[in-house]
Amino acid sequence: MASVVRTTVFADGNVLTAAQLNGEFNNALNSLNIVNADISGSAAIAISKIATGISGSVVGTTDAQTITSKRITRRVYTQADGTTIDVNSDLYDGVLQVNTQGSGTLTINNPTGILLTNKV
Repeated sequence: MASVVRTTVFADGNVLTAAQLNGEFNNALNSLNIVNADISGSAAIAISKIATGISGSVVGTTDAQTITSKRITRRVYTQADGTTIDVNSDLYDGVLQVNTQGSGTLTINNPTGILLTNKV
């Protein structure tokens, strides 16, 4: 947790100026460098209080939601010229391979990873 250090020590009889008070207040605010470890997991902070730069609603991870006006960029792997095609469906949604061999056998191996319907 951050610690705040005084910039001005006031004594009895001093005249407090707005500049001094504002300086103390700004020092206190600037000294508070809150990080995730400072926030309790049960704090129940509202999404609206988090500065994320996101406009509109936030997509949840556990509930069903309909998402519109969004584009999903497919992860396509360009595989080097060869006699086999390997697909890791955890890393890519598709594989592109341009073969220049004259003739021979092209082996397409079973995908590795978790294969989802209509993914590859």
